[in-house]
Amino acid sequence: MSPRPTTLLVPLLTGLLLGTTGATALEQGHLRETYTVTLNGVTYRVPVDYYVWKNGDGHFVWLSLGVHPLEHQAHECMFHAAQWFVRYSGEFRGTLIVSWIRIPKEYYTTGDRQRDYQVSRDLGQLTFYHHVLRYVLHPEELGRKVGVRLTGRPELFLDVHAHRPWWGASEFILIPAGPVHGNDNPTSYRKALQICEALAGVIGASVDPNQKGTSPPWVTAPVARAGIPAATFENGYYYLEREMPANYDNYRTELDKALLEALYLYALEGGRVSPTPEGYRKLAHWYEVAAGVWDRTARYLELAADQHPDYADVLRHLSELARRISSLLRRMSDECRQVAALLEAGNRREAARLVDDRLLPEYNEVRRLYAEYIEGYRRIPVRIVDVVQPPSKTERPWWEWVLEQPWFPVAATVGVGVGALAVVKLVKTGPIPILGLIACAVPPLRRSLRSCSRR
Repeated sequence: MSPRPTTLLVPLLTGLLLGTTGATALEQGHLRETYTVTLNGVTYRVPVDYYVWKNGDGHFVWLSLGVHPLEHQAHECMFHAAQWFVRYSGEFRGTLIVSWIRIPKEYYTTGDRQRDYQVSRDLGQLTFYHHVLRYVLHPEELGRKVGVRLTGRPELFLDVHAHRPWWGASEFILIPAGPVHGNDNPTSYRKALQICEALAGVIGASVDPNQKGTSPPWVTAPVARAGIPAATFENGYYYLEREMPANYDNYRTELDKALLEALYLYALEGGRVSPTPEGYRKLAHWYEVAAGVWDRTARYLELAADQHPDYADVLRHLSELARRISSLLRRMSDECRQVAALLEAGNRREAARLVDDRLLPEYNEVRRLYAEYIEGYRRIPVRIVDVVQPPSKTERPWWEWVLEQPWFPVAATVGVGVGALAVVKLVKTGPIPILGLIACAVPPLRRSLRSCSRR
């Protein structure tokens, strides 16, 4: 299918991004192209928005939104987080591109629920594969159209989705494109897995290379086969024909902000954070975010225990473990702030002692608790029902009907558990990533301590 776009180009805007190191030029551009997509003999017109931000040299990430339009809350939250990151965080250096497929709502609101559900997903996948993909593989073409000079290719391509609560208790899941999705490029897969593990550790997500779905063969796998590390990000929950719980999207947006910060400042830096006051303050913030996700996991498990008496003891034990992990992460967050203050005051010896005497033992305890949590989680069905839905109506929920349809692709079991520490079935590329942050920061402090002793 050859692209036949109608293009709306918004001219390049140049402004100032005020960061912690002063003012630097932020280049930005917006392009809208409308494509002709044919599905089951019917022709559709699908607009796609491209947003390009560049602030000097640095990492290069591509976010894909809108492939499955029924999951629009997750896309909107991620876009708000991206805008905040490039304009207001003071941390953005490099390039960030967002592609957002805007499938007209009338195409999937005809009243035929089965048809509408399938059309919405197929249109997004076909639009990406036949039109958006070429820009991901050749971003310089997009750069020429928006007036921003782009060189190189993305270091990570992230396709944003949302999922239904009955998939399991894990809200946020990273799924690197691998062999089960049709990616036969081992290099891009290993790199994506490495990045996902590091990223998951600091936002309270899980990593599952085996989870399947309808979009990866059309979206992340083609990108990964071309050598670009690619992953699907299940950005929390969504409901069909229901409202989300109050303030859920605010919570999701805050997590997405932390994700983008951690991606640029930690995961793409090889899983290392600078042993500086600012580095430890960031670490403290990310630990706090991960602790919040564990808190929510504990609440979901408590609700599930009430609904599943056969597994109530195991579920309540898992909930208790989740709360203990959350408590430790919050304590570690506070101690990271103390380390930052000590470093700022020039007391590196005391900072190193705090890391050795408190943070590292807590690191080992979180590892032990997480191993116990995973062992317990394997004893229960992954699909423990929808335990976080809003008050239900008397009629049958829409998602139950969808689940029973023969055309609905059932995802592979999560299998890796829930929470802040990434555990992967196939390949393990390093230590548990959330705790690797501490391990990466300790050696520089110790080297400095020895240097101070010699003086």
